[in-house]
Amino acid sequence: MGVPIRDQKFRPTCSAFAGVRLLEVLMAQNGDQQNLSEQYFYWASKDECQSKPCRNKGSWVGNGLKYSSLQSKADIPLEKDCPYVKFSQTGNETQIPLKNGCQSGVVKVGEYKYHNTLDEVIEVLNSNRIVTASMKLTPNFYKNSPLILYKNRNEGSKMDAHAQGHAMNIVGYVKLPQVLNEGKVCFIVANSWGEGWGEGGYSCLSEKWMLNQRQANPFVSVNYLAKN
Repeated sequence: MGVPIRDQKFRPTCSAFAGVRLLEVLMAQNGDQQNLSEQYFYWASKDECQSKPCRNKGSWVGNGLKYSSLQSKADIPLEKDCPYVKFSQTGNETQIPLKNGCQSGVVKVGEYKYHNTLDEVIEVLNSNRIVTASMKLTPNFYKNSPLILYKNRNEGSKMDAHAQGHAMNIVGYVKLPQVLNEGKVCFIVANSWGEGWGEGGYSCLSEKWMLNQRQANPFVSVNYLAKN
Protein backbone atom coordinates (compact mmCIF):
# COMPACT_ATOMS: atom_id res chain seq x y z
CA MET A 1 0.00 0.00 0.00
CA GLY A 2 3.05 2.25 0.32
CA VAL A 3 2.80 3.98 -3.06
CA PRO A 4 3.90 7.63 -2.58
CA ILE A 5 1.25 10.29 -2.04
CA ARG A 6 1.03 12.55 -5.08
CA ASP A 7 -0.41 16.01 -5.76
CA GLN A 8 -2.81 16.85 -8.56
CA LYS A 9 -2.02 20.55 -8.05
CA PHE A 10 -4.27 22.90 -10.04
CA ARG A 11 -6.25 20.55 -12.30
CA PRO A 12 -9.55 18.62 -11.78
CA THR A 13 -7.78 15.28 -12.15
CA CYS A 14 -8.52 13.53 -8.83
CA SER A 15 -10.08 10.54 -10.60
CA ALA A 16 -6.97 10.06 -12.73
CA PHE A 17 -4.76 10.11 -9.64
CA ALA A 18 -7.07 7.67 -7.83
CA GLY A 19 -7.22 5.36 -10.85
CA VAL A 20 -3.47 5.32 -11.31
CA ARG A 21 -2.97 4.55 -7.62
CA LEU A 22 -5.24 1.49 -7.99
CA LEU A 23 -2.89 0.18 -10.64
CA GLU A 24 0.38 1.17 -8.97
CA VAL A 25 -0.58 -0.62 -5.74
CA LEU A 26 -1.37 -3.83 -7.63
CA MET A 27 1.93 -3.61 -9.50
CA ALA A 28 3.88 -2.95 -6.28
CA GLN A 29 2.24 -5.94 -4.61
CA ASN A 30 3.65 -8.02 -7.45
CA GLY A 31 7.14 -6.63 -6.99
CA ASP A 32 6.92 -4.07 -9.81
CA GLN A 33 7.18 -0.57 -8.32
CA GLN A 34 6.27 1.91 -11.06
CA ASN A 35 5.18 5.54 -11.42
CA LEU A 36 2.39 5.57 -14.01
CA SER A 37 1.03 8.50 -15.99
CA GLU A 38 -1.95 10.44 -14.63
CA GLN A 39 -1.70 12.67 -17.71
CA TYR A 40 -2.59 9.69 -19.91
CA PHE A 41 -5.23 8.25 -17.58
CA TYR A 42 -7.13 11.55 -17.51
CA TRP A 43 -7.12 11.57 -21.32
CA ALA A 44 -8.27 7.92 -21.39
CA SER A 45 -11.16 8.67 -19.04
CA LYS A 46 -12.61 11.41 -21.26
CA ASP A 47 -13.59 9.87 -24.59
CA GLU A 48 -15.26 13.07 -25.76
CA CYS A 49 -11.93 14.90 -25.37
CA GLN A 50 -9.51 12.40 -26.90
CA SER A 51 -9.51 13.64 -30.48
CA LYS A 52 -10.60 17.24 -30.03
CA PRO A 53 -10.08 19.83 -27.29
CA CYS A 54 -12.92 20.30 -24.82
CA ARG A 55 -13.80 22.46 -21.83
CA ASN A 56 -15.60 19.83 -19.75
CA LYS A 57 -13.76 19.48 -16.45
CA GLY A 58 -13.34 16.36 -14.36
CA SER A 59 -13.84 12.68 -15.11
CA TRP A 60 -14.80 9.36 -13.52
CA VAL A 61 -12.21 6.69 -12.81
CA GLY A 62 -14.46 3.94 -14.23
CA ASN A 63 -14.22 5.49 -17.69
CA GLY A 64 -10.44 5.26 -17.66
CA LEU A 65 -10.50 1.68 -16.37
CA LYS A 66 -12.96 0.67 -19.08
CA TYR A 67 -10.90 2.33 -21.82
CA SER A 68 -7.71 0.56 -20.76
CA SER A 69 -9.40 -2.84 -20.38
CA LEU A 70 -10.66 -2.64 -23.98
CA GLN A 71 -7.24 -2.01 -25.51
CA SER A 72 -5.52 -4.86 -27.34
CA LYS A 73 -2.16 -4.21 -25.68
CA ALA A 74 -0.63 -2.35 -22.75
CA ASP A 75 -1.69 1.28 -23.02
CA ILE A 76 -0.87 3.08 -19.75
CA PRO A 77 2.62 4.61 -19.93
CA LEU A 78 5.12 5.58 -17.26
CA GLU A 79 5.10 9.07 -15.78
CA LYS A 80 8.57 9.76 -17.20
CA ASP A 81 7.34 9.05 -20.73
CA CYS A 82 4.05 10.94 -20.39
CA PRO A 83 4.61 13.52 -17.64
CA TYR A 84 1.80 15.20 -15.74
CA VAL A 85 1.31 18.94 -16.27
CA LYS A 86 0.13 20.65 -13.09
CA PHE A 87 -1.58 23.61 -14.80
CA SER A 88 -4.76 23.45 -16.90
CA GLN A 89 -4.92 24.60 -20.51
CA THR A 90 -7.94 26.79 -21.22
CA GLY A 91 -10.35 24.99 -23.52
CA ASN A 92 -8.16 21.87 -23.70
CA GLU A 93 -8.82 19.76 -20.60
CA THR A 94 -6.92 16.68 -21.80
CA GLN A 95 -4.06 18.79 -23.19
CA ILE A 96 -4.03 17.12 -26.59
CA PRO A 97 -2.15 16.25 -28.63
CA LEU A 98 -0.40 14.08 -26.06
CA LYS A 99 3.38 13.70 -26.20
CA ASN A 100 4.73 10.79 -28.25
CA GLY A 101 5.84 9.01 -25.09
CA CYS A 102 2.21 8.74 -24.02
CA GLN A 103 1.82 5.94 -26.57
CA SER A 104 4.46 3.77 -24.85
CA GLY A 105 2.21 1.67 -22.64
CA VAL A 106 3.63 -0.70 -20.03
CA VAL A 107 0.43 -2.10 -18.47
CA LYS A 108 -3.32 -2.30 -19.01
CA VAL A 109 -6.36 -3.01 -16.87
CA GLY A 110 -7.27 -6.69 -16.96
CA GLU A 111 -10.46 -6.66 -14.90
CA TYR A 112 -12.19 -4.17 -12.64
CA LYS A 113 -15.30 -4.44 -10.50
CA TYR A 114 -17.90 -2.09 -9.03
CA HIS A 115 -19.09 -2.31 -5.42
CA ASN A 116 -22.25 -0.77 -4.00
CA THR A 117 -21.91 -1.05 -0.22
CA LEU A 118 -19.33 -0.39 2.48
CA ASP A 119 -19.51 -4.06 3.44
CA GLU A 120 -18.32 -4.93 -0.08
CA VAL A 121 -15.56 -2.34 0.28
CA ILE A 122 -14.38 -4.00 3.48
CA GLU A 123 -14.30 -7.37 1.72
CA VAL A 124 -12.00 -5.91 -0.95
CA LEU A 125 -9.76 -4.32 1.68
CA ASN A 126 -9.56 -7.64 3.52
CA SER A 127 -8.27 -9.21 0.30
CA ASN A 128 -5.37 -6.70 0.35
CA ARG A 129 -6.67 -4.55 -2.50
CA ILE A 130 -7.77 -0.91 -2.46
CA VAL A 131 -10.94 0.83 -3.63
CA THR A 132 -11.68 4.17 -5.30
CA ALA A 133 -14.59 6.21 -3.97
CA SER A 134 -16.26 9.38 -5.23
CA MET A 135 -17.44 11.65 -2.40
CA LYS A 136 -19.01 15.05 -1.84
CA LEU A 137 -16.81 17.02 0.53
CA THR A 138 -17.60 18.91 3.74
CA PRO A 139 -15.76 21.86 5.31
CA ASN A 140 -13.94 19.65 7.84
CA PHE A 141 -12.41 17.63 5.00
CA TYR A 142 -10.24 20.70 4.36
CA LYS A 143 -8.93 20.92 7.94
CA ASN A 144 -6.04 18.53 7.32
CA SER A 145 -7.19 16.33 10.18
CA PRO A 146 -6.21 12.66 10.55
CA LEU A 147 -9.82 11.84 11.59
CA ILE A 148 -12.88 13.26 9.82
CA LEU A 149 -16.24 12.85 11.55
CA TYR A 150 -19.70 13.58 10.19
CA LYS A 151 -20.80 15.41 13.34
CA ASN A 152 -18.01 17.95 12.76
CA ARG A 153 -18.76 18.30 9.05
CA ASN A 154 -19.42 22.07 9.17
CA GLU A 155 -16.27 22.89 11.11
CA GLY A 156 -13.45 23.85 8.84
CA SER A 157 -12.15 25.82 5.94
CA LYS A 158 -13.91 27.30 2.96
CA MET A 159 -14.64 24.67 0.32
CA ASP A 160 -13.65 24.82 -3.35
CA ALA A 161 -14.57 23.21 -6.69
CA HIS A 162 -13.64 19.75 -5.39
CA ALA A 163 -16.56 19.80 -2.96
CA GLN A 164 -19.17 18.66 -5.48
CA GLY A 165 -17.30 15.45 -6.26
CA HIS A 166 -13.85 14.20 -5.32
CA ALA A 167 -12.22 10.82 -5.94
CA MET A 168 -9.90 9.20 -3.42
CA ASN A 169 -8.58 5.75 -2.57
CA ILE A 170 -9.73 3.71 0.41
CA VAL A 171 -6.67 1.78 1.59
CA GLY A 172 -7.76 0.36 4.95
CA TYR A 173 -10.03 0.72 7.97
CA VAL A 174 -9.87 0.74 11.77
CA LYS A 175 -12.49 0.33 14.49
CA LEU A 176 -14.11 3.43 15.99
CA PRO A 177 -15.18 3.81 19.64
CA GLN A 178 -18.97 3.44 19.93
CA VAL A 179 -19.16 6.61 22.02
CA LEU A 180 -18.47 8.67 18.89
CA ASN A 181 -21.72 7.47 17.29
CA GLU A 182 -20.04 7.57 13.87
CA GLY A 183 -20.35 3.90 12.90
CA LYS A 184 -18.25 0.86 13.64
CA VAL A 185 -15.18 1.85 11.61
CA CYS A 186 -13.44 4.69 9.88
CA PHE A 187 -11.94 4.24 6.43
CA ILE A 188 -8.33 5.23 5.81
CA VAL A 189 -8.07 7.15 2.55
CA ALA A 190 -5.13 8.25 0.43
CA ASN A 191 -5.77 11.64 -1.14
CA SER A 192 -4.11 13.41 -4.07
CA TRP A 193 -3.45 16.79 -2.45
CA GLY A 194 0.11 16.13 -1.41
CA GLU A 195 1.54 15.08 1.97
CA GLY A 196 0.38 18.33 3.62
CA TRP A 197 -3.23 17.12 3.70
CA GLY A 198 -4.39 15.03 6.65
CA GLU A 199 -1.55 13.01 8.14
CA GLY A 200 1.07 12.73 5.41
CA GLY A 201 -1.64 12.65 2.73
CA TYR A 202 -3.91 10.19 4.57
CA SER A 203 -6.95 10.57 6.80
CA CYS A 204 -9.64 8.35 8.33
CA LEU A 205 -13.25 9.05 7.32
CA SER A 206 -15.93 7.79 9.66
CA GLU A 207 -18.49 5.29 8.40
CA LYS A 208 -21.24 7.86 9.00
CA TRP A 209 -19.37 10.49 6.98
CA MET A 210 -18.88 8.03 4.12
CA LEU A 211 -22.53 6.98 4.04
CA ASN A 212 -23.78 10.56 3.98
CA GLN A 213 -21.23 11.97 1.54
CA ARG A 214 -20.86 9.20 -1.04
CA GLN A 215 -21.99 10.04 -4.56
CA ALA A 216 -24.20 7.90 -6.78
CA ASN A 217 -21.13 6.43 -8.49
CA PRO A 218 -20.35 2.96 -7.11
CA PHE A 219 -17.05 2.14 -5.48
CA VAL A 220 -14.57 0.45 -7.83
CA SER A 221 -11.52 -1.81 -7.53
CA VAL A 222 -9.17 -3.54 -9.97
CA ASN A 223 -8.86 -7.33 -9.80
CA TYR A 224 -5.80 -7.79 -11.98
CA LEU A 225 -3.61 -6.14 -14.62
CA ALA A 226 -2.21 -7.31 -17.93
CA LYS A 227 0.82 -6.35 -19.99
CA ASN A 228 -0.45 -7.44 -23.40
